[in-house]
Amino acid sequence: MLEKFVREARVLMRVHGDHVTQILDAGNLGNGAPFIVMERLLGTDLDTLLERRGSLPAGEAADLLHQACLGVAQVHAAGILHLDLKPSNLFLARSEAGPPIVKVLDFGVARPWQPDEAAPKDVASGLDTAGSPHYMSPEQLVEATTTDVRSDVWSLGVILFEMLSGIRPFEAESMTEVCAQVLTAQPPRLSQWRSDLPPGLEQIVLRCLQKDRHKRFATVDALAGALALFVPGREAR
Repeated sequence: MLEKFVREARVLMRVHGDHVTQILDAGNLGNGAPFIVMERLLGTDLDTLLERRGSLPAGEAADLLHQACLGVAQVHAAGILHLDLKPSNLFLARSEAGPPIVKVLDFGVARPWQPDEAAPKDVASGLDTAGSPHYMSPEQLVEATTTDVRSDVWSLGVILFEMLSGIRPFEAESMTEVCAQVLTAQPPRLSQWRSDLPPGLEQIVLRCLQKDRHKRFATVDALAGALALFVPGREAR
């Protein structure tokens, strides 16, 4: 737990951007206990919002995930994989100027990554399977040390599916069954629950949830670019 805490502090000190939680200070108290001081955020997390409202309008869902992509792209640009993206780790901070600002939270299982480095050398093996199975990519479940940015793309696709349908694409009574579905089952079509979705938006979700990561968006920036077409009033903002 201490190692996870220290890792989060180190990660946050390396990442700066409007869509990532900002760290103000970090250190140790007189008794040796570590501390992190972060910016104070007012609002709610996406998980709470979905519990209250269920599925979201297509434009709102696209906007929220587009903002999340901008934050995750900042994380990747700093050479870090998040590896635990889920609704409870996306915070909708209230904004005086208008709609909420999405902030990416919780870097406790994040780890350093470089494009030519498949298995980071400074990651403890005990953390290899850390994460939330409902949102983890197939490769993260099988061999976490081989993950790259496309694992975070998968997780963002699961979140978008949940925002649009009100349910997660892979559900079962046990975590073992959830993992089996992630590895072998195809996600259901969003059109089963929504007839009002733009076809292109469903295609974005399906591309994110390809078992073969080579068929997903290669980067979160590419995913953000595809989503931008469905964000209402993006040009005006």
